[in-house]
Amino acid sequence: MMSINRRWWWITLWAVPVLLAAAMIISQWQVPVQAQDGGTEMTKRTVTVIGTGEITVEPDAAYVNLGVQTRGKTAEEAQQENAKIYEQLNKVLFDQFKIENKDVKTVSFYVQPEYRYQEGKEPTITGYTATHTIRITYRDLDRIGELLDAATKAGVNQVNNVQFITEKSEEYELEAMKLAMENARRKAEVLAAAEGQKLKGVLQIAQQGAGHVAYDTRNLAGVAYDMAAKTSVSPGEIVISTSVTVVYEF
Repeated sequence: MMSINRRWWWITLWAVPVLLAAAMIISQWQVPVQAQDGGTEMTKRTVTVIGTGEITVEPDAAYVNLGVQTRGKTAEEAQQENAKIYEQLNKVLFDQFKIENKDVKTVSFYVQPEYRYQEGKEPTITGYTATHTIRITYRDLDRIGELLDAATKAGVNQVNNVQFITEKSEEYELEAMKLAMENARRKAEVLAAAEGQKLKGVLQIAQQGAGHVAYDTRNLAGVAYDMAAKTSVSPGEIVISTSVTVVYEF
């Protein structure tokens, strides 16, 4: 009887480790095996670069900012005098230069009192000024000087500035974006080649804000115009630039 119990004790002692090992093997079969490379999980190698693109174009239009300022003893008198001059300006713009109504926009119009200040006394109103400022979109750039001369002869006494623009800014921005992508790829190829690798493809692209347009603005405020001479305003160049951040795999 003693020998039988001892035999079962030895069988139990050997059986337990075998069953535990079998359970571990079965549990390993049930767990998905992740893709590995040399004992570590596979990761993509990437390089991140910033590409820039810039193009220079000629303007095809201009914003011309003009103003008429008049004075009167009363607000009504200042307004009426302003309206007379503006009526003459309209003839220049619409009849002589054939500018369309949609291309003439009022920027501001206001009437304000003028004061006299004396020590120890309340300020007194000495008169009123009326100021009417407009912005003209003009496309015949060769005649801008002629337009300014005609406007001043009509009574315009404020010529603030002329801003040369392009009405194809979106089209040019897309071209600048293409150049930025080309610049980014060249940079990434150089970096990958330094490691003896080649680019595989693009993983991410992000444009760094909107494209930047550097307009050419001529500040003409305070310029005195000589009626006997012709005003000459030459358009410059417009710079359109953008940048992109690109992530490549190599």
